[in-house]
Amino acid sequence: MESAIELDRLGLHEEVGREIRAIDTKRYPHLVEPAMWFAQRNFAHDFSYRIANGRFKETLKDQPGGDPFSRFIWEQAYPSAYDPVVERYASISGVDPLLVWSVMKNESTFRPQVISPAGAVGLMQLMPTTAQRLAGDAGVSGHSRDDLYDPATNIAYGVTYLGKLSRMFDGNAVAMIASYNAGEEAVGRWLANSRAADIEGWIEQIPYDETNLYVKKVLTSYWTYQRLYGRKAIANTHK
Repeated sequence: MESAIELDRLGLHEEVGREIRAIDTKRYPHLVEPAMWFAQRNFAHDFSYRIANGRFKETLKDQPGGDPFSRFIWEQAYPSAYDPVVERYASISGVDPLLVWSVMKNESTFRPQVISPAGAVGLMQLMPTTAQRLAGDAGVSGHSRDDLYDPATNIAYGVTYLGKLSRMFDGNAVAMIASYNAGEEAVGRWLANSRAADIEGWIEQIPYDETNLYVKKVLTSYWTYQRLYGRKAIANTHK
């Protein structure tokens, strides 16, 4: 912890994160809260997320808000992760940052180095082929798979893709979420063939079980983010 404090003074965020993740919180329980605070401050959101959901489950059974400590725990379970980067690219792409964090939470639980069994990489769980296409569209040359381990790069491509889906589906957040999981072609077919009277009915008609569950999880996170941060959503969930 002493090393993390000194590195924090120097503004070395990545190094602070490594020190924080190495703390044995079971052996040193008195370090849990300060470690979470330093983790939040230095973009080690995966650490705080894991502790909040592991040690403070009872707190998370209540509604967001309440006393300062309760709110702090909720903000670790639903962090505004990598806020400056997300806000920047969300503004450019016209995507609600709260939706970005909801997708990130369900894709990677804020772990920048995670790889899925299918080969998706990083915070926004991008397939290298998708990232390569997005890099080409942006005129970026020399893109490689390793670039996706960098949080800023991964977020930039992920938010850009959400922006593309928003334009494709006229801001329909549910279609955007479904497309992020199943692909825009599949969702386009489902929308064209749907006879559902409302968006809830359409969700229940999603033929892929994985995508059906994914949409419900991301929407639940999205609604929680809205309650917690009290911000008006940009994306439209009702079209």
